[in-house]
Amino acid sequence: MDQRATTAPQVPSIRPVTGFRGHTNIAACFFDVAEQFADHPALGMAGDDTVLTYRQVSEAVRRFAYFLGSLGSGRRVGILSENRVEWAVAYLGILASGGLVVPIDPLLKEEELDRVFSEA
Repeated sequence: MDQRATTAPQVPSIRPVTGFRGHTNIAACFFDVAEQFADHPALGMAGDDTVLTYRQVSEAVRRFAYFLGSLGSGRRVGILSENRVEWAVAYLGILASGGLVVPIDPLLKEEELDRVFSEA
């Protein structure tokens, strides 16, 4: 029998993130950046000529967050999608509405999806 002592690895203490102007969440930080760089390019997809500015993305995020908020707060919201601009808008909108994002891999098989939906 091995007599060596086993100890848990030391985990550094968690410190608050700095440099985000006092924001405590990603959505608030995004809205601040969007205000500063409103007419700058924010999102686009390779192979697609469409590029959205921070203002356009911010407006879409706010509309989606408002819609989700009208459904009730504290919801877990799954995103089942391939990589696309709307994914980022949905992600930020869920956070802005106070929801919890559940990203779901679109390549999962049906039984794997069933498990994700039942556990989320």
